[in-house]
Amino acid sequence: MSRELAALVASPQCWSTNVLQQVKQALQLLTAARQRDAQQDVRREPPTAADLVAFQQWLEKHTQLDDTTLPVAVEAVGGAGRGLVARRDIVRGERFITIPYDAVIASDLSHLSPTKLGRWDVATQDPLLSNFPSCMLALLVLAEACEGSQSAFSPYVAVLPERFDIPVFYDESDFAGIEGSSLFEPSVKLLYNSLKQFFYIQQLIKTSWSRCPIPLQRFTLSNYLWALGVAMTRQNEIPVRHGNRVTSVLGLIPGWDMCNHEPSDAITTFSDPDKRLIACHAMRDFKQNEEVTMFYGPRSSEHLLLYSGFVVPHNAFDRVTIQLGMDEADPLAKIRHMLLQKEVSLMPVLLAADGTLRVEIDASGQVTMPQITRVIQILVMEKASLSAALRASASIAVPGGTDTYSITDDETMNVKRRLAAACQRRMKSLGLQRAACTVATRRALFQLLFDNQEILLSNALKSQCVQT
Repeated sequence: MSRELAALVASPQCWSTNVLQQVKQALQLLTAARQRDAQQDVRREPPTAADLVAFQQWLEKHTQLDDTTLPVAVEAVGGAGRGLVARRDIVRGERFITIPYDAVIASDLSHLSPTKLGRWDVATQDPLLSNFPSCMLALLVLAEACEGSQSAFSPYVAVLPERFDIPVFYDESDFAGIEGSSLFEPSVKLLYNSLKQFFYIQQLIKTSWSRCPIPLQRFTLSNYLWALGVAMTRQNEIPVRHGNRVTSVLGLIPGWDMCNHEPSDAITTFSDPDKRLIACHAMRDFKQNEEVTMFYGPRSSEHLLLYSGFVVPHNAFDRVTIQLGMDEADPLAKIRHMLLQKEVSLMPVLLAADGTLRVEIDASGQVTMPQITRVIQILVMEKASLSAALRASASIAVPGGTDTYSITDDETMNVKRRLAAACQRRMKSLGLQRAACTVATRRALFQLLFDNQEILLSNALKSQCVQT
């Protein structure tokens, strides 16, 4: 079963041929593996009220830096799961939680005792784990979970969610519901890459890592994907001082990571690598018994859904992608390709798997960066402008370049028409996506994502940049 799944995700065909069918097959094998290994699961049930009380006590013990009472409590907050609730009124700018680095699970292993640290030598020297701190973080939290009550982080692990709304937890109906959308490809990649990581690490434990803190029988697909879900949805960069240098590591910050997201434009978490403290300040006034929230940063709806498992309406930092193609029968196609290759080399994400070009539009309906504007210009320019662009590209198509090409008024109108047509096609496809995802388990999340994307496309069609 596991061998069959490993072979499936290792095959190049899983990315290119009957992708949805391949995903469904992978999920069936994954479900069977989960059922087979269920007795080894480190997390089976949601946290209890007693677990929340125990974690609150742990949090107060590990975060109290003075004699004041912690002004927030960890409580159930409805659809958002667990969150922080104000014990008293908290004013804007007030520090409401401070976490010392010693209470953080960090990808650089700095939280481990010397005795435990020695058991991670193989991991720190492994090329995958040393270069992908999210994987390391997942293994660290899984190791703590396997220790059970003996772990110093046991109260924290006990209140972590047992499931997440990110692609590694999607079912067949979810992938079927988003097929054809911009969410499908990154979701499939996230699932497959996570499965590949598991099989790689499993082999490492079997062959080279005899002192692994995670018992081999407990390193199951279910447990690894749970731990990876914890890491992906809760990890944060933490600055660490090394003499005169400050680098960053990924960490899980207990208590702080219970604070849910609220749209804003204010980052109110500050880390001090010298004092080795992480402090969060209130972004607005909060009344007693009100949920205390923070702003996670400027992220698109798709990014929030992929890596955090939620979507918020009216996201001021949203993005939507439309795709543009080129007529290969165009006599100027060769020149266009030469110019486009320069742009793609600077920004590979511009090129989609099907050979079309990705164009990103922001919440105001505008193209997000000059490089994308240049791509659209290349697609519509006539011969004279293309020739001029070829001569100018050495100074324009450069890393960080903000200039665009000089084009005629007629070509400018064609840019607008091309964008408008692409937006209209994307709007039509969203209508089909809505119908397709009605039977998906996570249809409410997908529908909200599509709602947000539709708003952006409407803004683009109304904006000056695409009016015809």
